[in-house]
Amino acid sequence: MQLSFSQIRRYSRLTLAAATVIAVSACSDSKDTNSPTPVATTIVANTGAGGQTGPAGQALPIAISVKVTDQNGNAMSATPITWTVASGGGSVSSATSNTDASGNATTTWTLGPAAGANTLTAATSNGKSVTITATATVTSTLTALTVVSGNNQTVNLSTASAPLVVKAVDQSSNPIAGATITWTTDRGTLASPTSTTGADGTASVVLTTAATAGAHTVTAASAGKTITFTVTGSAPAVATTIVANAGANAQTGVAGAQVANPLSVKVTDQNGNVINNAPVTWTVLTGGGSLGAASSSTDATGNATTTFQLGNTAGVNTVRAALANGTSITFTATGTAGAVGSLAVSSGNNQTVNLSTASAPLVVKAVDQFNNPISGATIAWTTDKGTLASPPGTTGAAGTASVVLTTAATAGAHTVTATSAGKSITFTVNGAAPAVATSIVANAGSNGQTGTVGSQLANMISVKVTDQNGTVLSNAPVTWTVLTGGGTLGAATSATDATGNATTTYTLGNTAGANTIKAALANGTSVTITVTGTASPTVGLLTASSGNNQTVNLSTASAPLVVKAVDQFGNPISGATIAFTTDRGTLASPTATTGADGTASVVLTTAATAGANTVTATSGGKTLTFTVNGAANTNGIAAKIDANTGNGQSGTISAPLPNQLSVKVTDLAGNVVPNAPVIWTVVTGGGSLGATTSLTDANGIARNSLTLGSAAGANSVTASLA
Repeated sequence: MQLSFSQIRRYSRLTLAAATVIAVSACSDSKDTNSPTPVATTIVANTGAGGQTGPAGQALPIAISVKVTDQNGNAMSATPITWTVASGGGSVSSATSNTDASGNATTTWTLGPAAGANTLTAATSNGKSVTITATATVTSTLTALTVVSGNNQTVNLSTASAPLVVKAVDQSSNPIAGATITWTTDRGTLASPTSTTGADGTASVVLTTAATAGAHTVTAASAGKTITFTVTGSAPAVATTIVANAGANAQTGVAGAQVANPLSVKVTDQNGNVINNAPVTWTVLTGGGSLGAASSSTDATGNATTTFQLGNTAGVNTVRAALANGTSITFTATGTAGAVGSLAVSSGNNQTVNLSTASAPLVVKAVDQFNNPISGATIAWTTDKGTLASPPGTTGAAGTASVVLTTAATAGAHTVTATSAGKSITFTVNGAAPAVATSIVANAGSNGQTGTVGSQLANMISVKVTDQNGTVLSNAPVTWTVLTGGGTLGAATSATDATGNATTTYTLGNTAGANTIKAALANGTSVTITVTGTASPTVGLLTASSGNNQTVNLSTASAPLVVKAVDQFGNPISGATIAFTTDRGTLASPTATTGADGTASVVLTTAATAGANTVTATSGGKTLTFTVNGAANTNGIAAKIDANTGNGQSGTISAPLPNQLSVKVTDLAGNVVPNAPVIWTVVTGGGSLGATTSLTDANGIARNSLTLGSAAGANSVTASLA
């Protein structure tokens, strides 16, 4: 029998079916208990379930379907599947469902509200799972504009703001790209009238504020939606006030060390607000300390700081902190001496003292590493001979401490040691039988010296001291005193040397003449030394004694023009040659010689034509000019007016002054001019005069009364010739 191809296929299926039934029956009859229990081992997404795209917030068009098979690849029915939304925020119609006879389980998946990827996980109870992905799309309709940044900022006048940033979103708050934003403002200038949103839905604009202070309202608009920004324009903040912060001022520390707290100031503007980034300049004024920085800027809290290391010298250090506008504050810090660095002899060493007699104080000074005196240091004193008055001692504010030694009864050297903080120094005191100074005489070349005023004598002043036996006496104190002449001694006291001589330098006083100096012993015996100061031969200055600014009739001899030559201290110089020259007229002599009073003079005959005649006096490179005015006969013509009485008074407002105002009128020759009209004018103060004009009397005096103005303060009046 022949079969068609389709018949063969049908036959084949029937045969397989029959075989299957037989196999199942055989298995059932045998009841084989060794076959393993089916276990879900694989879960996969069915075709069409994954990779779908749909509108956000809506169910996908194709139900989500997975297939579960066991370890043999057979479909498993009645297997519970748990559905979990992993991302995107969507939902499923049922959180669990069971597989059907084909091993398939399904659910309906509604995507989340936002555009983008959504993921869903399907899992069996034994942990097998598969993740399905879908994409939510949004039909973008601009529904709102929101402020991102830049609102409510304050900007200096005529200055660009920070960007004003707006965001365009749809009904699901998703950003909308490509939306056109239109910008408008009621004040100031916008960088652009429009801008376009980017992928994140934002767009921005910059506003340049107006030149006057106040709020600016900027409006962003798109698709009928609007939103406003407020930008406040204000005058720029200016650093105006600087104050020291607590703990920064009046610190105390060891000289040469850094103070504990940084120097710190707070800077505020004209409104009392703290200012960030304000430059502060730091300057050491006194004390020689050093700064961590010469300038620093304020931080967000308005504070600027720098470190400060005290100077090496104990005492007050001052530092100035200044703003750019010059406003400043001064810090004070005090450096104190550090630990004992060394001991030094201040006085009392190598003295000679009578036997069994108290010495002059032995004075030691304790200083730190920078030579600052140390107060309060304990000094221990010891001696190899004699007796110390009161060891130990404590240094005072000057860093010194002292002790007195009573010498032993036998002659010889005494060694006294001062010790503090491991440092020591020794004094030597010589004990000797007493010698008494009884005679003092001036040595040759000391008395009768002559020198230029203000200069040191060529030879030192020197005296010789002898004792009661005529033996020269060493270490005898001599007190020097200036009696007359105002000079200066090199030392007020000096001790005689091994030859019995005591000396000092002497600088002559500034006034020419005799200088006297007394040299005295402790017992009152004295000698007086006389020296003479003479004026310097060098002309230091020429001055006009008389004759300057006179007015003389034409071709007429003037009053003498008197010049005085003095040295640098004002002493008159005798014998100086004065050369006279003139630009007009005729001099009586081209030269003159100064007399004992330092003066010399010349007479000028004025030129035949009116005008100033300038006469120049010259000596030793110094010059002086006189002016002689040659004029036609001007006697009796008012030419000069001077305040006479009444100037500088004080009185009650709106009341007359107690004394009249008066002026004196003279002609060019200095003669008073009667009946000359004087015009009076109130310049300031608003007062009132008794008359606006008045005439001079026989003495050339014109008078007027003044009632002061109604406001306190200066009143001024001008009196002028008609």
